[in-house]
Amino acid sequence: MNLSGIGRFLRNHAPGILMGMGTVGSVTAVIFSVKATKAAEQKVRNAKENLKSWAPEDPREVELDWREQFRLCWKDYIPTAGMTVFSLMCFWAAHGIDVKRQAVIAGLYSTAEATLAEYQKKVVETIGQKEADNIKASISEDHIRDAQLPALPATSTDIWCVIDGKSFPSTYNKIKQAQNEFDQAMLSDMYKSRAELYWLLDPSGEYLRPNGEDFEVGWNVDKLLYLRVPNPTGPVLEVFYEDKDGQRYPPMPSFAI
Repeated sequence: MNLSGIGRFLRNHAPGILMGMGTVGSVTAVIFSVKATKAAEQKVRNAKENLKSWAPEDPREVELDWREQFRLCWKDYIPTAGMTVFSLMCFWAAHGIDVKRQAVIAGLYSTAEATLAEYQKKVVETIGQKEADNIKASISEDHIRDAQLPALPATSTDIWCVIDGKSFPSTYNKIKQAQNEFDQAMLSDMYKSRAELYWLLDPSGEYLRPNGEDFEVGWNVDKLLYLRVPNPTGPVLEVFYEDKDGQRYPPMPSFAI
């Protein structure tokens, strides 16, 4: 690996490297502190014995006030203090880099969402809302067919639904009920994640299984979520995220909300 590659590796992994250095520094500071404490205790004992030698017949215990103890021992704790400061600087630097990266990611995410919304709006203007919905429904049917999902029981009133490219059995009424429960919970909790929406849409957890990312994105109370189903009576229900004004409202990273 050349110098350019090493520099790129260090930049890409800077937060992790700094956190590791800070952790090592913290452990080292503890070790230094233990050693310094032993040395300080010995110095205090020696000082007491020295003072006691001036009046050996006095049975009272010789005590040193905090000022005298500090004068005797402060130099022993210099390595501990230095390593503690070093560790804190590593942690602060790692946090600063992470915050900047999160800001960049949030900006890119917002730009991508705005571009997609503009494209979809132009598609609707060009071919009409009905044709756009028909295309989306056809794509949903293709996804379900390619997934080779089993047929639902004949006695079931559910049909296959699609959200975020994931298929699950439900009905239009159940989807709207989940939406209402989600918004009511968001009014009290101020923020809800996509994982929590999945739990409401698929209580069994058999089809909509949240991953780590689903816990990190969601919606806040500034806008209530509206789940739009363009064709409630179609063979497949495609579910889209919107706000109460009908604008696209996809989940956002929690740190960007």
